[in-house]
Parts: sequence; structure tokens; C-alpha cells
Amino acid sequence: MAEKVLISIENRYIKSVVLKSLFEQNFDFVEVLDENDLMLKLDIFRESILFYIIEIDSRKYMAQYSLIKKLKSDTGMSGFSIMAIIHEGTTEIVSGAKDAKIDDVFLVPEKRELLRDSFNKRLSQYLKKFPTTIVNNPEWIEYRKNIV
Repeated sequence: MAEKVLISIENRYIKSVVLKSLFEQNFDFVEVLDENDLMLKLDIFRESILFYIIEIDSRKYMAQYSLIKKLKSDTGMSGFSIMAIIHEGTTEIVSGAKDAKIDDVFLVPEKRELLRDSFNKRLSQYLKKFPTTIVNNPEWIEYRKNIV
């Protein structure tokens, strides 16, 4: 079974970049709709979830950070790794991510054309902290190439 990444990303362009990057790294992804959906998917896929990527919304970031704090403290998942994608790098939003114990913050570049390369570099750095337990089955890789 492939390692899974939970994602919660509203912006379609950013989502397309993230999904393509995850696909190229041979990850499966599971989309999260809301807090209840997050808890359900963690319950179902817990053993195969590697980390969670969440897009922080500047209008509701406090609620998102509160959810992340709750996730890391109340559910016994203190070591669960989270990457936040932030559009507006205000001090308040970035420091809130740190307070919520988010493991990595990716600030979206102002120039849209830089997003793909900068996200891929950040994702590569982020993945270095995980053990290399991901098995790249040649048949599965060939199958994936044929569907694209």
C-alpha cells in the first residue's frame, strides 16, 4: 500500500501543483473536507498516513490552528507531521503556525510561475525527515505512467 498524504487545499492552482508533485513522488493523497472528515480519514487511514498538507486561509487561520493544536494534543498524535501552505506571510499568521506546532511552513511566492519549482524543492527537503520506507514497486510505477 502506498504512503498517503492528507491534503486540505482550496486554491485550485496550488492544489494542482501539490497533487502533481505528490504523484511524481509516488504518493497517494486523500482530500480532507472539514474537521469531521479529517478525524474520519485519520481513523480509517492512520497507519498509512505520512503527513498532512493544509492551506491556511487568512480569514479563518485561528480556527485552523486551533484544530491543529487539538489534533496534536487531544488525539495522541503529537508526532503527526503537518506542512502549512500560507499565502500572506504576515507575522501573525506565520507565528501562529509555529505556536500550533506546524512542522513546516511553505510561503506561496508572489510570482505564480515560481510556485511549482519552489514547492518541489520544499517538498524534497520536507521528505528527508521521513524514513525511506516507501517501496517503489516497478509494476505500480509503470501502471501510473500509463494512466497519465
